[in-house]
Amino acid sequence: MASLWRHVYFKQVLLKEIEEAFTDKEADEVLVNAHSDLLALVKRLTNEEETNRQEGKECDNFLNALDVLILILKFAQSNCNQIDNKFKLKLTDKLIDCVLKPSRNIFLAGEWIMLDQQRKEDLMNLMNDMKDQIPLKKREILSMQGYAENPWSTPAVKNLINGKTEKEEEVLGLLSSEGVEGVVLRIEMLLESSMYREALKAVSTVVMSLISEDMILQSYVSTSAPSIVDRLIDIFIILSVKLNKTLRLLKVLKQIGFEDINKIYIRRITAYITGQLPSIPKPEPKPKPPPAPSTSDATATAEKEE
Repeated sequence: MASLWRHVYFKQVLLKEIEEAFTDKEADEVLVNAHSDLLALVKRLTNEEETNRQEGKECDNFLNALDVLILILKFAQSNCNQIDNKFKLKLTDKLIDCVLKPSRNIFLAGEWIMLDQQRKEDLMNLMNDMKDQIPLKKREILSMQGYAENPWSTPAVKNLINGKTEKEEEVLGLLSSEGVEGVVLRIEMLLESSMYREALKAVSTVVMSLISEDMILQSYVSTSAPSIVDRLIDIFIILSVKLNKTLRLLKVLKQIGFEDINKIYIRRITAYITGQLPSIPKPEPKPKPPPAPSTSDATATAEKEE
């Protein structure tokens, strides 16, 4: 899987996670300094981006982003045994939380797949050690290891991108295990690699599973990042038009409802094209049936009629 690595996506997610994890950074100097050090690492990537832009380079150095990930993991490891300082123990947890989502950008990239085996093994050994040293974050570290070992080769993922998913439960299971954001990231990585047909197979399967029942759709909308499900539908519509998959497109549009398409999704797509994403209204909730009258209400109504 080929790709042109750009720091911007990894950096955006990392910055967001840093700010969310360090909302209480003023509580202690340890947290203040750590927050400053993390921002310095991000600044390093920003400076490289600017240099590459000035020199007309199409991509950034993947290894530099990988080094940032490794430095943060080692920073977490160095603090995990300092049980006499509660803020350093707290810092360990925050650092793991900071890299959990950004690490997916690293491990799903084509550059990671093509990376020499020794560098991969060094990182895997680091995570193996941390898994035992930081038991409270074992689940998160195992999740990162799963992405690192098999970024694209699990049966559920292979079936998804090859259009061979037979059961809706398999798709919903993948959405539950990786989150809607994780699946969207996979689809966007396929797009970055110009694998449009594979991206369409994946996104159409996911969208059909989500919109099959309103209860399923609302469940994932309420537990996912704002607008992430809308983003999936946007990608599906654009790819269907690009690859001339009219019948598949009409099937989904009918399921969504043409009124919502005209009011919301067409406006979103127009906004993408113009480069400006305005405030777009959400679909209006379907009206609920009026509650059945209580016994006392029915009695009062009957007395009035008499």
